[in-house]
Amino acid sequence: MTAAEVAANPYLSGPGASRVIVNPAPGPFNRLINFSTEEGQTFVDPDAGYEAEWKGIRGNLSHTFEDFADLTVLASYDNTSLFGINIADLIGFGVPQDGEWDVTQIETRLASNTSNALSWIVGAYYSTEDSKQDTWVRNGGAAGGKGVAPGIDIDSEYKNFSVYGQADYQISDALNFTAGIRYTDDKLEGEWARTVCGFVPSLNGIEDQTRDERANGCPGSQQLGPRTTQNPIQELSEIGWKVGLDYTLENDTLLYASASRGFKGGAYDNRPLATGELPIGPEFLTAYEVGFKSTLANNRLQLNGAVFMYDWEDLQLFDIIPDDGGGKIPALLNVPGTDLLGFELDAKFAITDNWYLQGAVGYVDTEVTDVNGLPAAANVAVGDEISNTPDLTANVLLNYTTDLAGGEISLTGSWRYASDYFYTFSQDTARDTAPSQNYINADATYSFGEDLQHSVRVFGNNLTEEFHCSGIQDGPAGGQNYSCRIGQYGEVKYGVNFRTNF
Repeated sequence: MTAAEVAANPYLSGPGASRVIVNPAPGPFNRLINFSTEEGQTFVDPDAGYEAEWKGIRGNLSHTFEDFADLTVLASYDNTSLFGINIADLIGFGVPQDGEWDVTQIETRLASNTSNALSWIVGAYYSTEDSKQDTWVRNGGAAGGKGVAPGIDIDSEYKNFSVYGQADYQISDALNFTAGIRYTDDKLEGEWARTVCGFVPSLNGIEDQTRDERANGCPGSQQLGPRTTQNPIQELSEIGWKVGLDYTLENDTLLYASASRGFKGGAYDNRPLATGELPIGPEFLTAYEVGFKSTLANNRLQLNGAVFMYDWEDLQLFDIIPDDGGGKIPALLNVPGTDLLGFELDAKFAITDNWYLQGAVGYVDTEVTDVNGLPAAANVAVGDEISNTPDLTANVLLNYTTDLAGGEISLTGSWRYASDYFYTFSQDTARDTAPSQNYINADATYSFGEDLQHSVRVFGNNLTEEFHCSGIQDGPAGGQNYSCRIGQYGEVKYGVNFRTNF
């Protein structure tokens, strides 16, 4: 916001007279909001604010049956734990997280190894995950500076079992047919409890904010509204499939066409301020694609292109929707119907032994086609574009390499472009639109040594000083106050890399 807008909205000053907003940069988005006092209001050591630990084991068994098939068995177990306090100590508001995940996966597959016209693969896959996810709001402006507002604690179990098979049949030397099928049984089961009152934790800081302490800090472990349902279950059995044809021309060009259908399972929304009444449901995608892959100009040029169409049912999307208090709040949505139509074209060209060029361009047209069943607050209408999806993207890279002083020098410049797009489904104001972006990078690498095993690289990224928000977050009072999730900082990044291979 501009300085005048900040001054006109005194509610933005935050709790306590010592907190003021400093807005040093003009333009549609400010680069800094300073909520700290002269003392900094830092309650814990920032270096102790994030911990992650992973433990796991892998197993791989393979065996070859001569003139028949190769057998592969893969198994793994992973335990991951995470504790993160976010940045509540610095800006007065944050969303700490605490979680643990136990994941077991087993896959067995058999793939043909003969030279027959028919090649095939069959297999089975099983996965199970037990997880505990705790997410809560930490409001540093509450009494004592460590108040905690609503939180959500979820224990869930996820199981997935599938069997699959795919076959390729070489109809002729040039024509190949592909068909595949997969049966999946998917089950997600969980329970949650939600604290609804703020409290002041102990002076030991956020490390003491376990789920037991959060629950004990309230008169009782309370739950809100639709989240009173215990042990919600999502369970479905689905069949996915794929069919395709490819044809090889005499000039080493491959033409292909395919159609496929699959699904992505549902999930629980574990954000403490989420509004979703039920877990987000699965999404289903039917995809059609026609394209080509070619090698031209005496193998110096690779040129590929494709046209594709996606038909989505219940597409899972993140959006910001109004709440009952006049503000806005994040939500996960299933959009009943969306279509996407687009094309891609990419090329790699070794112009000479020294010059190399590559580039790509892509275009997509997206549209919401069905909104039946969505809550009115979702503000999604037929004809809206899918959020966070630029229509046009492009990139170009040019490289020059030559011998120099007993070594080799490589000079590279690249450009990347993305057209404007909408942050959310509220697509009626300039603030809802991400502007187009242009990024230019350059680097020079000198390699030396008997096998060119040593190198030094000097680079500069974002030479255009592109400042970009990857999204916006609405605040209180009908969204008059909002913040920018920064994708690029608007500064040039320079660096030097040294590397040796041995």
